Amino acid sequence: MNQTHPRTPDPLFQGFASTQVFYIALATGVALEVFVSCFILNIMRRRSNVKHYVLPSLLGIVNLSGFFFLSSQLATLFLDESYCVWTSAFSNCTSHVFAVGCDAFLLSVALVLSNNDATVFKISCVLLVHKLGWSASDIFMSGGVWDGEAHACMYLQNHTTGVGSNIGDLLADLFSTFVVAVLVVKKMDVKSNMSAGLMERNGTRSAVVTILVIMASYGEVYITDQVALNFVYILQAYVMGRCINYDLYFSLDLATRLEKTSTIQMVLSMSRKSNNPTVSVSRSLALLHAEPVPLRRAMKAESRVLQPSVEEL
Repeated sequence: MNQTHPRTPDPLFQGFASTQVFYIALATGVALEVFVSCFILNIMRRRSNVKHYVLPSLLGIVNLSGFFFLSSQLATLFLDESYCVWTSAFSNCTSHVFAVGCDAFLLSVALVLSNNDATVFKISCVLLVHKLGWSASDIFMSGGVWDGEAHACMYLQNHTTGVGSNIGDLLADLFSTFVVAVLVVKKMDVKSNMSAGLMERNGTRSAVVTILVIMASYGEVYITDQVALNFVYILQAYVMGRCINYDLYFSLDLATRLEKTSTIQMVLSMSRKSNNPTVSVSRSLALLHAEPVPLRRAMKAESRVLQPSVEEL
């Protein structure tokens, strides 16, 4: 691949102009702040159940790999020939850990919301293996090389594996959104605030991811300027980091509330068949191994519009 070399290079920055490095470092710092702050907040948030550690653990992997990816990518601007190839390889590996982690998180959310549906699990596994295949191929076929003429570490991206990996991300996101749409239609009131929020949030994320995939694929195929390519990767990591971290505030609590609401609806359905609703509710809750609650509390829970709570996660 032919590379467009930066003009007026500064020897301190191995072939890149000081102003270019400044803007790249500034953009990288903004993205790193997201990963560091969200990683710390994720650790500090209390969990009420062991199963609630799965999604936060995936999120921790996403934040850590995103941090190391962007940090090592920035470091290549300052490295000489001795460290160029290895640091670029590390940056590429962590970028794929970040991308696979994002896909695994979205697919896991879809699986949780589907109540561990077997079909959702199988399709998620296929999509994850598909993504891993492209990632492994790209790690071997893309990497950094030292440009002696420009005195800079250049990253050479394989066009095929780059586009294929981006498509893998898009498929995982679209499938996750599809599962949420089915959930809204089958298990929720389509006209409720919660349903509208779910569709708006997931639809917006899918639209953003689609734009990112098109942008990144175009950049990896047609953009040869290293500075511009750096900004493409930084923007992609920043936006995905924002989307994935925002999802954690919502998904676990939603799954818990859906499960509770389903139980309440079963209790109320059984109670309506009895002449004594209060007695029927107590018997129904006993059958469901649930904690007895007054009927009016169950009715209030049923009619309440579901709203996620960060504190309960």
